Amino acid sequence: MTNDKFLHDLVAELLDLPLNKVIWAYPDAPRPQGTHAVLRYYGQKQEVPAERRIRDSDGNADLINRWLVWLEVQVYAQKGENALQMLKELVNKVELFDVQQRCHIQRVALINFEPVKDLTALLDGRKWESRAAIDIQIRFTDITADKLPMLENVIITGKLNELPANTGIINKEMEN
Repeated sequence: MTNDKFLHDLVAELLDLPLNKVIWAYPDAPRPQGTHAVLRYYGQKQEVPAERRIRDSDGNADLINRWLVWLEVQVYAQKGENALQMLKELVNKVELFDVQQRCHIQRVALINFEPVKDLTALLDGRKWESRAAIDIQIRFTDITADKLPMLENVIITGKLNELPANTGIINKEMEN
């Protein structure tokens, strides 16, 4: 999975919430009091087949996987705050240069935002709670170190019907 801490902290910053007011869904902890956000991954898939890049002649390589993940961000706003507005601001702030640079360094791209959904609810039949949710499509890259077996010598032998051919060992020196 992508860098969960990076996404958690980024969402908290863009919503202007303290880190402890943004939680992952299904925690073994009580729901935070006051305005808070809940994050939940609900789908992921490999975007394209893995790519292997050889780094050196010793067979050290990188296995590169590009993933698409769908992240739901749900905001529960209280005390006159507006969850819809908070998520709109989150989308606006994603385009800030500093945010884009930090995402690039983490090999994460927030590539698509679904419409913000109003989920405002009446609690206990007495009090309205401003709630809203947005689904964000995220692309990220996993890089896994790999070691490939390398050919050191190739011996070619054979028969030609017409012209005589030299056969033997072809040595190719490799330098690091």
